[in-house]
Amino acid sequence: MQDYYTAAEAIKRLEIPRSTFYYLVEQGQIPKIMLPLRKQAVYPKNRIDILATDRGERATAPTEERMAFVIPTYEDLEQLIQIEKSVWGEMGIISPHDILARNPYNPESIHMLKDTGTDRVVSSITMSPLADGFIDKLIHFQLDESDIKPEDYRPFSIDKPLDCYVVSIIACHDLYTAQYAAALLRRTAKYLMVLAERGVTIRHIYTVANTDDGERLSRKLGFKEIATGKGPLGDNRKSFVLDLEEKKPSTELVKEYQGVIRNRNRRAKRQQKQTTPQNEAARTLGETDWIQLRDLPYVLALDYEVYGADNAVDPSITRTWWEKNPYACRIMFNANDRKEIWGALTILPMKEETILRILKSELAEQEITADDIYRFETGNSYCGYVASTVIRPEHRNEFRHLLQGIIDYWCANYPQIKMTKLYAYAFSDEGMQLIKHLFFSPRYDLDERAYELDLTKPSPSRLVRGYQACTSKT
Repeated sequence: MQDYYTAAEAIKRLEIPRSTFYYLVEQGQIPKIMLPLRKQAVYPKNRIDILATDRGERATAPTEERMAFVIPTYEDLEQLIQIEKSVWGEMGIISPHDILARNPYNPESIHMLKDTGTDRVVSSITMSPLADGFIDKLIHFQLDESDIKPEDYRPFSIDKPLDCYVVSIIACHDLYTAQYAAALLRRTAKYLMVLAERGVTIRHIYTVANTDDGERLSRKLGFKEIATGKGPLGDNRKSFVLDLEEKKPSTELVKEYQGVIRNRNRRAKRQQKQTTPQNEAARTLGETDWIQLRDLPYVLALDYEVYGADNAVDPSITRTWWEKNPYACRIMFNANDRKEIWGALTILPMKEETILRILKSELAEQEITADDIYRFETGNSYCGYVASTVIRPEHRNEFRHLLQGIIDYWCANYPQIKMTKLYAYAFSDEGMQLIKHLFFSPRYDLDERAYELDLTKPSPSRLVRGYQACTSKT
């Protein structure tokens, strides 16, 4: 036996979880040997020692600094699907399209840990508030995670204290599985603190374990067992809860979280006492920039918060718009935290005939495709359709700052880009604010809420006159 390790010895030598060891055996990375007169398999010592040495030499390779905690793109989700298939098999796998379908309801429901050095997804967590009564059915085994539909997800809102459910945690199985899982949990803990700073209050986090690894992880994190039973498919399940409001915190995570909440509340009270009309007016404006892929979930969250899910355009559609023309959507955000989106303005350069069809309700915004949208090309003139105007109520006075960012771009790129007309449909208060700000003219011949602005004609709007003055100098 001097040439072989038992399973227990190999696991100890490699310092990896038992489940990871057997996964590597199943994948053929660790040979499994059956010796005569032995019931238990053994594993070649030289192969295990090589793997252990390699792991030791590369232990610092996937450093936490190289790991990014991100909301996934479609391509990231395709990697996740492969990890899930390798761990769980084909049954119950949710497609990237179906995962993205949750975004209108909670664009922050899933996060991934990526190795930025290799652009490889290594672990993932799905956690979200759910529709009223849904969590209770999950923790009492009346439903399981496959029953959760996109419309059952709820956003991380600041309106009231929330209960959340951890739908899944997964890490790719290799020699660094334990590192990936630990890093994911540390980043998730930081994310809870970020939510608290944003004004989101979470009371409880629930989860259900149906594996020994899941149960051990839940207990290690301080979750308390609620119930034991059989799931809808007959599997053994245990439900757990982490009480973030417990009076005598039993874990460092809960202590830290409660500390962030207390500090947030103290700051809010101080700010309330100190706020006067003078210092409110002097508040620093946010920054503006063109939307980037990483901004999409947070813009969608704002859209959902202001307009509701029923009126939000499918993110899989809007994403194609901005990919076609990266200068079609301008966002305004907290200069200290880009994830805190204050407003967004989308103006799509399109064929005038197509815009008129939209205003006459012959074409719905949801039917706008990337083919309908123009890229900005040198020497061309464009009509723009104001597809979306959304801004947080407390930042409405800063709307001009957002609009100015778009006009400045048009001005700086004139005459390569010539904007001649803007069209808008007064769907919201924010849309009407834009219409009034720039003195759009009504187009009652199209619809009672349709408006047009000719950027080449004299205008009482200072912003429009500024654009005209800029372009007349060129």
